[in-house]
Amino acid sequence: MRRSAILVALLVALSTLGVAGRAAAVTGGTPLEDAAADGVVLILIENGSGLCSGALIAPTVVLTAAHCLANPTASTYSARGGLSPLQDALFTISASEVHQHPSFNQSDSSHDVGVLILASAAPATPLPWLRTDEGYYTLGTQVGMIGYGVTGSSAFDDGIRRSGVATIAEVSAGDFFTDYTSGQGMCFGDAGGPAITTDELNPGVVIGVSSIGDQFCAEYSGFQRTDANADFIQLYAPEPSALASVGIALGALFALARRRG
Repeated sequence: MRRSAILVALLVALSTLGVAGRAAAVTGGTPLEDAAADGVVLILIENGSGLCSGALIAPTVVLTAAHCLANPTASTYSARGGLSPLQDALFTISASEVHQHPSFNQSDSSHDVGVLILASAAPATPLPWLRTDEGYYTLGTQVGMIGYGVTGSSAFDDGIRRSGVATIAEVSAGDFFTDYTSGQGMCFGDAGGPAITTDELNPGVVIGVSSIGDQFCAEYSGFQRTDANADFIQLYAPEPSALASVGIALGALFALARRRG
């Protein structure tokens, strides 16, 4: 797999913006009901005109993809929590601010990272995120993925929180790609959703933000590295902690899923 070939041929943003009536969730994923995942939220854009995913990294801060925040008007966005927040939201909170990474480049998706500032604190425990590389960005490493998108490129089953596990197949200084050897990956609507460590010794840390993938949601998923964007992220969530209990609980869920698989 070579990134240059992917970008030329198949890479597309994984939000539902501009895809009328469509959305997507983790391909091959399973519904994730555990409360440890309540820090992963659905981002609703313009009363349903688009859908993205995101991770709560501070009580009022949601980490997501920059391309999900193309409209700079904060009133356009809200964050919803829970397993099926379009039908039965655990909470719904409007955004008071939105910020794209200042170096975000739409043409190559570099620094495709943004934050949503909520008008009030979400009633969920924030997830820890990785600020410096601790050896997780290596070929063959398995990562957990969570999002509210569809389960396939032709599906219409968005709005359910689903999880999956995939293997890192390519790494650069700013991003990494997973393949579909596990039969799982990100799809439309999963943009902004987190890639999470599954290391049983230090689990449940957000190390990537879902950004791009192939148009059939069957070959590659691309994530922006949190360490490569830490200077921007920590402006809004300055004290990430890899020891947060919610991260341990969430990592344990992925570790159990790997053993069962």
